[in-house]
Amino acid sequence: CQHGAHRSRRSASRSETTANPDSGHADPHETLPRMTTRRRLAVTTAVALAASTLAGCVLPARVLVIGDSIHSQPDSWVARITCTTAVVRAVPGRAVATRTLGSSWIDAVGEAYDGLADPPTTVIVAAGLNDITSGITAGRVATVMDMMEARLRGRGATTIRFATITPLSPEAGATLEALGYTWWRAARAEWNRLALARGGVDAGGALGDTLDPVEDSGDGVHPGSEGHRLIAAAVNGDWCPA
Repeated sequence: CQHGAHRSRRSASRSETTANPDSGHADPHETLPRMTTRRRLAVTTAVALAASTLAGCVLPARVLVIGDSIHSQPDSWVARITCTTAVVRAVPGRAVATRTLGSSWIDAVGEAYDGLADPPTTVIVAAGLNDITSGITAGRVATVMDMMEARLRGRGATTIRFATITPLSPEAGATLEALGYTWWRAARAEWNRLALARGGVDAGGALGDTLDPVEDSGDGVHPGSEGHRLIAAAVNGDWCPA
């Protein structure tokens, strides 16, 4: 699923303010009668195919969300998705994906399913900073995602969507690098790139590249109420039918 919210909120805002309705671009509805029969058939087929594809890009009635402290808050963006009931398994401080690499296999996937009599078959994997600081470098992202998918499918999941990782404030990012986590920017960028390439949920894109003070909970890492509101608005716009 390729959604419009894969642009950041800031770039989207810029494009909206610079759009010119009198730019002279032809209206496709006006040009359609002038097309050949073959061209009209091709356009009609493409539109039908696009509609069919988008129909599969709507969240089902229930989803399982595996996350960390960002997603455990009662007013987090996952709790504000309007078209689904999110069964949230989020533990503060948990490295959602990294623990899947553990030799014991007592990982976030197992914990998420424990005690669920009727678990949803659609899963949103919402990794975060804990994963990056636990050892996910850019070069390991694809491997970690593949292992998560295998574990989830082994538990009965049929659809797995990775959420993009939300940004940090500039100060928090600098602190991470000073502590030796010099790879965090590249790791986050690669996670987000692959998440979107796999039809993921663009939570991070709603906030752009940095966590602004108005979006921040105060620690430079966790979005505050306004940050979660912006993420939920973007996710609802992408995944919930009007």
